[in-house]
Amino acid sequence: MTFTSHDEYIENNTSEKITLAHIHARKRLYNFAIDGSLVSRTTDNLVNTVTVNGVVLDRQTSIGAVDDNTKFFFDIPASKLYLFEFIQLTDEVIVEFRFFLSNVPLNLSWDLGDSSAQVYYEPRIQKIPKFKSVMTQGKKGNSLIGSGSVEILNNDGFYDAIFDNVFFDNADCNIYTYNNDLDPSAAQIIFRGTITGKSFSTDAIKFKVSDKLFKLDARVPSPSYGSEVRAADSTRTKRVIYGRVDNVLCQSLDQYGIDGITISGTVSGT
Repeated sequence: MTFTSHDEYIENNTSEKITLAHIHARKRLYNFAIDGSLVSRTTDNLVNTVTVNGVVLDRQTSIGAVDDNTKFFFDIPASKLYLFEFIQLTDEVIVEFRFFLSNVPLNLSWDLGDSSAQVYYEPRIQKIPKFKSVMTQGKKGNSLIGSGSVEILNNDGFYDAIFDNVFFDNADCNIYTYNNDLDPSAAQIIFRGTITGKSFSTDAIKFKVSDKLFKLDARVPSPSYGSEVRAADSTRTKRVIYGRVDNVLCQSLDQYGIDGITISGTVSGT
């Protein structure tokens, strides 16, 4: 059966439902080798981003494009990272790996682009991830936070060494739905979040994830009322509302009443 759109595939009860997951983790890399005018290092996993001394480098599409220390190139077929030469004894290179998982084995483009280099998606998602949204009564008032978990089969010890050598904490986790009859770009993201907890057993690795609102909630300033209210409420936090509004229509103040709204003050300009 061939589908021409993601909606058509989802609405068909007999179609193969494929779950894709991109899970990220960070690690510091050492032992780069001189490689012509650059330095390089082979890695076991795809390098998604590179940070050197706190500066995020720009991903390039060829080795030749790495012509200064603000850029990097990762050769996906060779699993090899190229950087401009740096001081290995003092400079700190932090990479973010991307792990590719699915509920079925398949080769698919690394960035879900229709013509991008392909990687292997490990068929280790045994349970379809379940997510829910809940209303929280946090310090900033009511907010809608989505959370869930992703469980990865590990009864063969495949991820034992990886789990001990990378940092999954606060890294990104993205979940998609897909079907083999669709183009990679037709995959639909159903969850975009952050890893907020993890657990390890002999059978599986389980990640607790919260959506991007969880991360945003931590960044929103939380001022208190202070002297604006009575003393008993002065230490309480002001509620914050955030979101998006489409099709906003501005209204002229002159539309209110016959003579508009009287204001006072001065206006100056050039």
